[in-house]
Amino acid sequence: MEEGRDEAKRELLARRRQDKVKGALTVFAGFLMNMVRAPQAAGSVNAWGTISVYVASYYHHFDSNVDLGTMFVVYPVSAFFEGVGFSNAHTVMGVIMYHAVGSRVTGAAAGLTYALTFLACAYIPNAYLFAGVYGVMTGVATGLSTFTPVWPAWEFFPKNQGLVAGLIVFGYGLSPALFGIGFTYLINPTNKPATLEVSRGATHDRLFTYDVAQHLPYALRVMSLVFAVLYIVSVPLLFKASNKKKLGVQDSISSLMSQNVRRNVRECPDMATVLRSQAFWVLLLGLFVGSSYGIYIINAYKNFGMLHIHNDRTLSLIGSIASVANAFGRMLLPIILDYVSFKVSYCVNSVAQIVVAATLALTVTNQYWYCLWISLSFVLFAGNFTGFAIEAGRIFGPK
Repeated sequence: MEEGRDEAKRELLARRRQDKVKGALTVFAGFLMNMVRAPQAAGSVNAWGTISVYVASYYHHFDSNVDLGTMFVVYPVSAFFEGVGFSNAHTVMGVIMYHAVGSRVTGAAAGLTYALTFLACAYIPNAYLFAGVYGVMTGVATGLSTFTPVWPAWEFFPKNQGLVAGLIVFGYGLSPALFGIGFTYLINPTNKPATLEVSRGATHDRLFTYDVAQHLPYALRVMSLVFAVLYIVSVPLLFKASNKKKLGVQDSISSLMSQNVRRNVRECPDMATVLRSQAFWVLLLGLFVGSSYGIYIINAYKNFGMLHIHNDRTLSLIGSIASVANAFGRMLLPIILDYVSFKVSYCVNSVAQIVVAATLALTVTNQYWYCLWISLSFVLFAGNFTGFAIEAGRIFGPK
């Protein structure tokens, strides 16, 4: 009898140790998958400003009407479809896939989309088609993969969901720091400055000559291979917990908010009620206004810096440092809302952005001050999204 209890205890301890190992591997897989989230890794959000000048330079040599303004459309297109992929598809299509076929198949579908998109873009001859394909497909894949590794990881560590989410999402912020620099070395290995001046009315751009720009297809093919390998490594490391705690999708998302935020919150009955409320539209307007500068500078920081800092790798490094600052900002800034009201936080953030934007031109002649100002811009931009998400949860509930 005693031996039977001891044996059962040993088996239970062995399963717990096995679950800890599987849980740690699942978190690591999520970290890798978030690094591959291509709009951040080499393109449309945090690091699009790093490589957009290469894309514009490449297509400018085939169509003189193409400039940086042409490629700016990639950001809103990708952001829109990422929103569709996360806010809509990931509460419908993504969740259905997750529960029907599991995290591995869902993650593999996102990884395959990433790899094939970059591979296809390496052979697209038209700038406008490139912007459409790249923006739409990376946006959808990013939305599809956002929470795919987070949910199974939370099942292993239900009491440490904030830590787990932070570790996984940190890969999201770290990716442009690595891939932005990597892309620069692939496409501009000799660190040549941008010397081709393109003027369009009051707009003045600096682009790269064809001897640099011609490396774009090669760089895209390499990135496609890198992303495919990372997903091949990460997807098999997604495991299911043997005694998992069932997590509703909306509860999982809402658990990103602090306990103080979620305490005593009444659930909004339905989305129609939300859309009819004045608070929703005021929040949406505030988010639009508060993030406008950040969206612009994320896309334009490199082109603006090129006017005075004639070192391509230095500018890419500045973008990488700023992206890491953005990642830390996304993790740390929500803590402030446990101590101050959203109105105070939003007002301080807005005033800080106005000051940083108004003085940015004074820093561009010095690479160190410019790096600091761009990093501050990225951090303040990150603070908008975390703050508005938490405030929406406070007003309408976690649903």
